[in-house]
Amino acid sequence: MDETIGFQSVSGLTAEITTESYREGGQNEYEYKLPVRTQYPDLVLKRGLWIPRSPTNMDIQSWFKEAIRSFVIQPKTITIKLMNPALKEPVMSWEVYKAWPKKWSVSEFNAEENQIVIESMEFHYAYFEVK
Repeated sequence: MDETIGFQSVSGLTAEITTESYREGGQNEYEYKLPVRTQYPDLVLKRGLWIPRSPTNMDIQSWFKEAIRSFVIQPKTITIKLMNPALKEPVMSWEVYKAWPKKWSVSEFNAEENQIVIESMEFHYAYFEVK
């Protein structure tokens, strides 16, 4: 995506090799662990709910709407940038490839508590690279 959207929390930038156990006949002390494939959890982006009608916000809403309502899955590359404290330049960045919207949720509204409403966006993706 070419748009810039700020988020307070990013999770799911994890890569793990899954294994398969193999037991050798007559060997009872241990089993072999063989690498099978690399798996990635879902990417979760969270931010305080805001409703401005900016083109960037409308684009991501349209992407989710097409995926959830029409089941039109359009994978895209998402660039995640960790910004410096002054928010002027990135300290580190990640490219998340073949991402598509999986879940969009909004935290509970509770009139008895004074809390910010949190919007969560969840994406499935193929893999990521540190840039």
